[in-house]
Amino acid sequence: MALRWLSNATTNCKLVSALSFCLQKETIKVRVIRLWDGMSYRTSDEAAAYFILLDEEDNQTLALAQLTEMGRFLAELHEGLVYYITNFKIVVGPPKWNPVIAERAILLHTQTKAWPCYDSCSIARMNFVLSPFPAIAPHLEDMTALLDVSGVIYNVGNIKHNNHGVQKLGIQLIDDRGTVITISLWGFKATQFDMNFGIYRQKNVVLVVTGLLPKCNVDAPN
Repeated sequence: MALRWLSNATTNCKLVSALSFCLQKETIKVRVIRLWDGMSYRTSDEAAAYFILLDEEDNQTLALAQLTEMGRFLAELHEGLVYYITNFKIVVGPPKWNPVIAERAILLHTQTKAWPCYDSCSIARMNFVLSPFPAIAPHLEDMTALLDVSGVIYNVGNIKHNNHGVQKLGIQLIDDRGTVITISLWGFKATQFDMNFGIYRQKNVVLVVTGLLPKCNVDAPN
């Protein structure tokens, strides 16, 4: 009976865009294209795991697992792989710093089930909504969205430390019109990029950076 239920579920998948705000027993088929952990936007002072899911129509959806379930889903869901997911809840998305352009998010809870899908060719491996450099300026100090950008690496600075001892690395990107922006990486991401770039340093490297919060300093937006 379990095998027959799984078979029926996997042939009747729904798109997230077709679902309403409530508990869902429908099944979706998605690829995990990014994952990270951070603070929950639904519960103050509580950690959560975040996932960006991509469906067969190239639509991105933010999913999250609260503190009690984040360990399970970080172990079950792996970046780059395709899954069937059922028994979840559609909730309102983050009011600010939203990494996808969508008002809804998926809440993964205790009853949620996820299992691998081996038909991985039907969903793209990555999807970026790249913002041209001139389009960044209107979003400076805008806390409602996070941006994806791409450019040729123009300069990589040296790692510095702020007053709290956290590492910071500045990377300048240039576009085809000669516009330069500065990307600031912090903590582990700064040291990881500095190490990898030192090993694989080449000319005319195109860098894609996702989930950026646009800010403005004295010199340039970053």
